[in-house]
Amino acid sequence: MGDSIKIILDGLPTGKSSFIRNLRGEPFNPMYEPTEGGGAVPYLLENEENKKKLSIILYDTPGQSTINREWEDEIYNDTDCAIFFFQKSNTPSFKYVKKQLKKYKRMKKREHKEAICVLYATQTNERSKIPEEEIMRLTRPNVKYMEGSNKINGSAKNVLLATLKSLYETLRPKDRSPQLDEELFDIFSEKALRDLVGLYDQNSDYPYWNKLKAFFTSFHFRTKQSRRKKSVKKQSRRKRSIKKQSRRKRSIKKQSRRKKSIKKQSRRKKSIKKIEKKGD
Repeated sequence: MGDSIKIILDGLPTGKSSFIRNLRGEPFNPMYEPTEGGGAVPYLLENEENKKKLSIILYDTPGQSTINREWEDEIYNDTDCAIFFFQKSNTPSFKYVKKQLKKYKRMKKREHKEAICVLYATQTNERSKIPEEEIMRLTRPNVKYMEGSNKINGSAKNVLLATLKSLYETLRPKDRSPQLDEELFDIFSEKALRDLVGLYDQNSDYPYWNKLKAFFTSFHFRTKQSRRKKSVKKQSRRKRSIKKQSRRKRSIKKQSRRKKSIKKQSRRKKSIKKIEKKGD
């Protein structure tokens, strides 16, 4: 793994370019034209709280269903993970993802690497034509499933973080990029999470179930942060206690040495007095 994390965005015209626009904080544009040629898009992920940074290259694939084998091999080669886009109301987009997921797994197997992916469903407000069980059959510890909407600011970052976390958890420590730090995933502050839940709540197009999931996601992050803060405080108190005990032990040893020294001096004085008496 190099200095930059390489992530491929694959799927039919299902919102890949809108996903990148969402990451950049640009407004959703329903008239945005599908990507024709594809290309690499650099992106810097930064945690504003702890200043952790991660350089990412997103490979936006063409929006057509037929791309030649050479181009496919080129864009799949040497990527760290993939996000496969489909719409739950669009059966062909899901079939395409199933086919591409198999290809990606085969290519990673040839490279002796894990195929780390996220299956990302967009336009979840429309009537689903794909059974939930069929989607879940594709999931594995290294293949996650998420739902979202590019209309909601911040949803793309949520998916990107889930992808990176899956990458972090799957890779062995020696194979991880030095920039891929666990602290990077604490990118959501409590305020940012409240804002995110508010955005989900204000958007009438977004299903109630996903709003509920967003709320519990925020609760999970807040709880995790709270536990971590408590753990840090506990460790800090433990360190202070250990230092205090250490100082106490040193003090006791010092007092013990002082007492021994006083006793030694006392014995020496007594010995001198005895010698003086004998001399008299």
